[in-house]
Amino acid sequence: IEAATNTVVMGSRDEASFCGLTASGVSWADIQPPDSKFEAQVQIRHRHTPAPSFVTIRDDGTISIAFHEPQHGVAPGQAVVIYDGDIVLGGGWITGSR
Repeated sequence: IEAATNTVVMGSRDEASFCGLTASGVSWADIQPPDSKFEAQVQIRHRHTPAPSFVTIRDDGTISIAFHEPQHGVAPGQAVVIYDGDIVLGGGWITGSR
């Protein structure tokens, strides 16, 4: 969905799969993130199985996530949650996909 132009774009499942995302409004659980770049499991929607990913914390506090394998259905406005196994590290709001 391209909200600025009020356009819905249709495509194949492969065309709706992305290698990564950016997120803002990031909050960290009662921990400090391990490093400015670390490996974690990332969940992009309620029933999505967390996917192995690299998380990079940018200087402005936003994050960039690179999935090990492309993920389907990354959409701005959805929540993203970052896990270390069963432990929630933090999360934010998806602002873009790539």
